[in-house]
Amino acid sequence: VQRTTLEIGATSNASCVCRKEHYMGLDGTCHPCPVGSDCLADGVTIESLPLEEGYWRALVTTAVVHECYTASFCKNANGTACAEGHMGPFCEVCEEWYFSNAISGGCESAPPSAAELSTSSRTPRACHTRTPPGS
Repeated sequence: VQRTTLEIGATSNASCVCRKEHYMGLDGTCHPCPVGSDCLADGVTIESLPLEEGYWRALVTTAVVHECYTASFCKNANGTACAEGHMGPFCEVCEEWYFSNAISGGCESAPPSAAELSTSSRTPRACHTRTPPGS
């Protein structure tokens, strides 16, 4: 039997959950947890399917789990979380304001450019008209 309840004496079918090593799919049935998932507790659903570090899935509504090219980029909080500065498929894309470091291969925070600093620190100045000499 792949189903159980989290409460003793539960009588409603709605109280049924899947046993450990299984998750409840969108269809309400229990399925074996895929490789790369971490289903050590009863009650896992497709939306809450925990993944091991180094694994990725595109959506919280899919059980298709992929091994990441770079395991440390896929930190996994509920299966879709990437390491800081990373996003997208397999967490390989750098977020806005991050750049790809050719040495480490990871995404690092980009320091503000000189143009951004000078633009953000500008204060409006009053215009002065010059009087030509001898006027």
